Amino acid sequence: MGKAAQSPAEVLSGRGRAKDESCPFSMESVLKLQKLIFAGSPLYEVLATIAQLVESQADGLSCTIWLADEDGKELYCAAAPSLPGFIAQVGTMAIGPKGGSCGTAIYRREPVYVTPLAASV
Repeated sequence: MGKAAQSPAEVLSGRGRAKDESCPFSMESVLKLQKLIFAGSPLYEVLATIAQLVESQADGLSCTIWLADEDGKELYCAAAPSLPGFIAQVGTMAIGPKGGSCGTAIYRREPVYVTPLAASV
């Protein structure tokens, strides 16, 4: 009998490490992600799965994935699997020197590091 269908989180639950220790993800996880992509899974499902894979790297880690709109002037949150309701509440972010950390990073074409809000209170 065949295997039952797996959720995106279950697909990437493999914990074995690839031989190349510079890669934080197991080869099995990467291959399973490729299967989702090749199967034509919806973009949100693929991005949510990637975010879950990133979140699995440390306790308490939350990952959001932002994409540029068609005009390339704003970012919208495309995935935030561990933050229920976040996408509906956050809105868009301008790409520019005062566009939040993500919008500023794209504008500058370099990383922008921020202190977590909880640590700055």
